[in-house]
Amino acid sequence: MKVNSPTFSSRFIPLIRNWPVLVTAILGVLVTIASYLAFQWQEQQRIASQARFDASEYSRMLQEGAQSYVHLNRDVAGLFSVSIEVTPREFESYIKRIQALETHPGLSRIGYLPRVATSQIAQFETETRKTIPSYSVQGKHRVADAAFPLLYAAPLDKSVKRFLGFDYAAIPERWEAMRNAADLGKSVATQKLAYHAAPTPEDRVFIFTPVYDASRPIESPAQRQAALSGYVFSVFLMEDVIEGVMGSRFKQQFDLEIYDGALGREHLLYDGDRQAHALEETVSLGAYTETVDFAGRRWILYFQPKEFYTARYASPYSWLILLSGGLASIFLSWLTWKWLDQRRAQRQQAEHAQRFHAVFEHHPSAVFSLDTQWRIVNANSQAIQQFETSRSRLVGASVLKMVASEDVQRVAALLDEALSGASVRYDSTLITDNHKRIEVSIVLIPVTIAGKVCSVLGIADNITERRHSEWRLQESRQMLQLVIDNIPQRVFWKDTALYFLGGNKAFCADAGLDDPQQIIGKTDKDFAWKEEAEAYRQDDLHTIQSGIARINYEEAQHRQGEHPNWLRTSKIPLTDAQGQTVGVLGMYEDITERKRLEQRLEHMALYDSLSGLPNRANFLARLEQAVDKATWQDTLIGVMYFDIDKFKRINDTYGHDVGDEVIAMFAARVTGAIRENDVVGRLGGDEFCLLVELPNRQAAHKLAVKLIEAMRPLMQVGETALQVGTSIGIAFHEPGITADELIRRADQAMYLAKQAGGNQYDVAQDEVQPA
Repeated sequence: MKVNSPTFSSRFIPLIRNWPVLVTAILGVLVTIASYLAFQWQEQQRIASQARFDASEYSRMLQEGAQSYVHLNRDVAGLFSVSIEVTPREFESYIKRIQALETHPGLSRIGYLPRVATSQIAQFETETRKTIPSYSVQGKHRVADAAFPLLYAAPLDKSVKRFLGFDYAAIPERWEAMRNAADLGKSVATQKLAYHAAPTPEDRVFIFTPVYDASRPIESPAQRQAALSGYVFSVFLMEDVIEGVMGSRFKQQFDLEIYDGALGREHLLYDGDRQAHALEETVSLGAYTETVDFAGRRWILYFQPKEFYTARYASPYSWLILLSGGLASIFLSWLTWKWLDQRRAQRQQAEHAQRFHAVFEHHPSAVFSLDTQWRIVNANSQAIQQFETSRSRLVGASVLKMVASEDVQRVAALLDEALSGASVRYDSTLITDNHKRIEVSIVLIPVTIAGKVCSVLGIADNITERRHSEWRLQESRQMLQLVIDNIPQRVFWKDTALYFLGGNKAFCADAGLDDPQQIIGKTDKDFAWKEEAEAYRQDDLHTIQSGIARINYEEAQHRQGEHPNWLRTSKIPLTDAQGQTVGVLGMYEDITERKRLEQRLEHMALYDSLSGLPNRANFLARLEQAVDKATWQDTLIGVMYFDIDKFKRINDTYGHDVGDEVIAMFAARVTGAIRENDVVGRLGGDEFCLLVELPNRQAAHKLAVKLIEAMRPLMQVGETALQVGTSIGIAFHEPGITADELIRRADQAMYLAKQAGGNQYDVAQDEVQPA
């Protein structure tokens, strides 16, 4: 008999015919992802622009702070330029009067270093001791002809008094800045230095400003060196400078690093979080670099934006793009499938009519003025344009003439309230000269003179478009609910406690409910599928906890007193604006009939329809597996090839119907004579083959005798009694023998049994039949 087996075309033709559904779904996902990425890119650009602007503002603030420090030094230098005979009391009084320490954040010390010729050091010490006892010039002088000892400093505390007289030129880094300041004739800052007079080890920056003899020229470097009479210096604590000038708020917005002249750890002046991000191999995206001139030194400011910008400026609703895009993709895919299933001539297109009635080309505010009689006495050009009238028709007319009839009484009461001296805000509908209705939001501000309201100023914003958008949004929500209620798939959604929050009409029908509102607050245990409630609960929890959607998986649903149904299910986690999972959305469709059809097709492909036994392909596949297992595990298997003796005569004498009955009865007797784990198959016609696993070869001989004895009783087919026999060939598996060779040997042995008279068995050539 012919065996039906699934072919490539029969399996894949349905998929090929439905390829538009797959294409639609893929395009929907791609468009959704592209829209989401575009939205994210625009948002990142907006955040980056804001961060860049803030960084520029902070750089400007630091630059202005640096200039104020230089100006302070110049002001103090001016004091010494006017008169070199400044006493410590005068110096301290001057510093207090200009509030130098209070108004310049980070300034820890300011002082004066006079230029003292080497030959006059002793005389200078003698004169200075008149006001500062025990004063002496200290330090290793780097300049041959002069020293620059510390003379004045404010505040003058104990830590500074120990260094009075110390020659600042003795320290190379300071002397380099001092020499440059004298040559250039302007203030010059040092690199980051440690200040020996400071009680704490924080890094500091010095600014040196030259003081020249006002009576001498200073046009060239040589003239400036000759006219140099000393330096004003100021000392700044880096941490206090940055935080004092830029404020504490910038730490919430940026991680700031400042480098002196070039990027490098040895040039690092300030690091907000003590991690040099600018020196890392991979520079973070979104970082900005600005430069500031700090008293002749080029400071590089490296701004690394923090999460502040994302938290403040990022939109919390980007997930709506994915959700709406996903739902739209599912809906469009279903529409495409429906169109293909009904073999329509052309696709069903969803028409989304979006009509926008432009009230005005631009939407600025309209401003007008009312007198105490509610008459319009003046209006700007935007009011004329928005109200679609002319100035001559508008000025002098009562404002109530433009108000829609249903709003006149309410607006009149509000106008009276404004005339009483209270500011009023309200929304209203206006009718233009062209009988067009526009929605406006109006603010009325009373204008008073000498405590009396003389007029009212009105400011109107056109909100027509916003109102129309609200109506369209409501229509869109109603349309979405209509779509969900009319698709064949069952749709439901639950909260994190797995209580139902809603469902479409198809799902409520499965649940045996008339109204979707009845499902709210129930669980799966309340419905006909309560046997699956715990399994559904575990699936829902996994989706909620993992945050990963499960799409198109198949599962059986058991209902009390009914056969199980097969469902194709999808479950998607629902999240709120903060990205927190707040529930689960489920969809499923009933595929029971398709499953039953697949099972019938699978059975037809593997089993003989007449005898119910495995067909040739099925049997050969099992034989191949048994041969492989016997080879690896060194077990003994045997194959018996047998048919019905003189079956052709039965067919010719009694007809094929009787022959089919004989084959079925023969197969039943064979099945009844073998063990449950033995495999018997019908290879075709009246030929059968039996696969057995044996403890020894003698067991095969006994089984062959048992099969022959099972055929001895007459077979009663209708009114006809038939004597049927069988001839059996036996072959045993040996190392190196394939499944095909095993069957060939058994077939040859059966042929020998038939030649010997039939209704007996024979063993393959290599085997010896026992006596």
